[in-house]
Amino acid sequence: MLVQPLIDTATDDLPPARRVGDPTNAAHPATLALRLECCQRDLPSRLCAVDASTLTCSAPLHTCESPAPGTRLAVRWNDDESVFIEEGRLTSVLERPSRWTIELVGEPVAATREQRHPAAAVAVLWSGSTMIAATLKNSSDHGACCLVGGRVAIGIGESVRLVVAESERRGQVVRVRRVGNSLEVGVRFDRTR
Repeated sequence: MLVQPLIDTATDDLPPARRVGDPTNAAHPATLALRLECCQRDLPSRLCAVDASTLTCSAPLHTCESPAPGTRLAVRWNDDESVFIEEGRLTSVLERPSRWTIELVGEPVAATREQRHPAAAVAVLWSGSTMIAATLKNSSDHGACCLVGGRVAIGIGESVRLVVAESERRGQVVRVRRVGNSLEVGVRFDRTR
């Protein structure tokens, strides 16, 4: 995941989920992931300052559009035990230095950590009623990459189900490329589980 563990602040009056990090600790820079509505991707950012319910962070590389003050976004961070998500509103955008100021609105919500499987886990990729033996290379909450036999007929845009252990996810094939005698298949999961 893009969000790395953050260091607790010295402020004891904030609830544990608000202790998003200590921006002054250079040995352990506090990192966040920001997700805007336009692109729905986690954009990594570094926390620069915390003031009650306002964060100042480095502006992430955002290629969709130039966000304006008032833009809504989700802020993700984690502590030693949980991942937290809180809705935020962009209050200012500075070009030099490239900084965003975000007002946190509402309360932080603990998110479930995505289920991880070991690399090279045995998987089954279902394309319609066809079962395809696969080896999982990597996976996340958004998609997975697996290797299948080189003679398998599978194409970009196909709806598939990926089964690993007891978990099953539906999605679409977004990439197919030859790797030696195998095919590497990239699957983007549907948003609903």
